[in-house]
Amino acid sequence: MSTQEKQLYRRHYVWEWPVRVWHWSHFVAMVLLCVTGYFIGNPFMVPSANPFDPALTSQALGVMAANRLVHFVSAIVLSMCVLLRLYWFVAGNRYSRFSTWFPFLGRAQAINSLQLIRQQLRYYLFLRRDPPHGAGHNPMAAIAYGLMLLALIVETVTGWALYGLSSPTGVFWKLGGWLFSILSNQTVRSVHHVTMYALAIFFFVHLYLAIRDDNLSELGTMSSMFSGHKFWPADDGDD
Repeated sequence: MSTQEKQLYRRHYVWEWPVRVWHWSHFVAMVLLCVTGYFIGNPFMVPSANPFDPALTSQALGVMAANRLVHFVSAIVLSMCVLLRLYWFVAGNRYSRFSTWFPFLGRAQAINSLQLIRQQLRYYLFLRRDPPHGAGHNPMAAIAYGLMLLALIVETVTGWALYGLSSPTGVFWKLGGWLFSILSNQTVRSVHHVTMYALAIFFFVHLYLAIRDDNLSELGTMSSMFSGHKFWPADDGDD
């Protein structure tokens, strides 16, 4: 951004450090969970030679054990991330609070959000040059993030329930075992697996739109998740 362009923009402190910690911790945890989870469901690295060879069996068990350990540790990180984000809905600034992720609370807000969604669609379809939303989340992004958070909660609950199967007397069974009184074992596994793919698709769409924003606007979308600051035209509001 040139000196002249900088004079036309105001810098806003949008993403506080807990939001940035949530973002990157959640990203790393989800990548590890997707990779190890796919392996656990489809162990493609099991040696293909004589399956009755004790050495190969030990090697295969070691690979699976390593994947399960990484999956378990990553699940703990993801669970902590979800709890942190839920807390920051209350403790965070106006860009991070509950109402920003649920833009249809209240009639006036719902009408304004519908108008912004229409303008945002035009922006995404290259029919509008400048983004219509302010420095925080636009309503379309807010809806997507709300659905993502719901998916993360589903993934966390089903994941810990499945982990509890390995120890029916352990704490995780006590916390998540109730789920099997509602759904069958296979249904819980299927929900956990399908939700993983949904989150992976969300990640790629999110990455594309973030890179797109960085190339088509001066908001500093990508860098804001490192610095916390975004830029908005000085002669315009930020909401």
